[in-house]
Amino acid sequence: MLRHLDLLNVFLALRFKQPGYPDCLSKLGYLVPSVGVTFVLGDGTKLAPDVVAQSPGLTLLTEVKGGKDLDGDQLSRMLRVTATDLRDFAYLHVPDPSAHRVHVLYVCNDECRAAIAEGLGARIATVAGFDGERFRFSGSQLPDAALSRCMADARMKEAPPLAIVPFDAQSEEGDVAGVVIPEIVGALVAGAGTISAADILGRTHAVVGSIMQSTGAGSEHATLLRRVKNTIDRMAAGELAPWIDRVPRLPAYRFKVDLPVEPAARTRELQRIRTAAAKYLAAQQPGKQVQLPLLFEVDIPAEARDEPGEPTEGPQSD
Repeated sequence: MLRHLDLLNVFLALRFKQPGYPDCLSKLGYLVPSVGVTFVLGDGTKLAPDVVAQSPGLTLLTEVKGGKDLDGDQLSRMLRVTATDLRDFAYLHVPDPSAHRVHVLYVCNDECRAAIAEGLGARIATVAGFDGERFRFSGSQLPDAALSRCMADARMKEAPPLAIVPFDAQSEEGDVAGVVIPEIVGALVAGAGTISAADILGRTHAVVGSIMQSTGAGSEHATLLRRVKNTIDRMAAGELAPWIDRVPRLPAYRFKVDLPVEPAARTRELQRIRTAAAKYLAAQQPGKQVQLPLLFEVDIPAEARDEPGEPTEGPQSD
């Protein structure tokens, strides 16, 4: 079964074009104004759809399910949402609420589709099951027949794209670090003097960063920011301590050394960082591999290779 994160990216790929995935939402005029953003109705009811997808006359409150359990209370709350609620409390663009429909959509693994559809009972919602290649539908029909046809006819041949949301609140620490570390190294290579958790998250979630931020009631974006900060804090106090540390009284980190200019020395320094990063990942998530920038894919000059037994951690003068 695909993880919640994989399914989330599969659905978002229908709007934000990704190799091997059809752009059903995009070509039919849908926007995605929010991902993981909480809004509060007039009676105090809180809602946090995984994705809100919106066309001029329809809003899809989309919930992504990695398993087969259906939260009936959550469904009841989503079914209560009106177009006027979306305009007044979620601050979405709904020019004429009387001509705007609101519909609940579940995106799940196809093997869970029947169980989730059964849990709906007579309640009106659509279940889109994904088997790794195609969507199949159960429950109520989508109000947009063109979108339903596009999704049903599509065939996805690529692995779930993680370029849109590379990690979420449920991701393992190794998965978070595996995305954060290359951005830290990239900033060092680019000559940045300082970095911040907000800078890093802005790069890792560049596609959806702005639509993940709260409009007042809260969002998952704040959780992701804390996760990035905690990851950098741990690395700055551990394996990457020779290279970065926290700037006193500021939400920022500084690079303690510059990369050498001489190619062989520069390569050695980057290899030391790679070794330190691998050590951190091994401690957090055994077997996790870090994909650092392409500068590591080039052949290492013989004079830049560490000799057996030579220390490989920490900056060294050349």
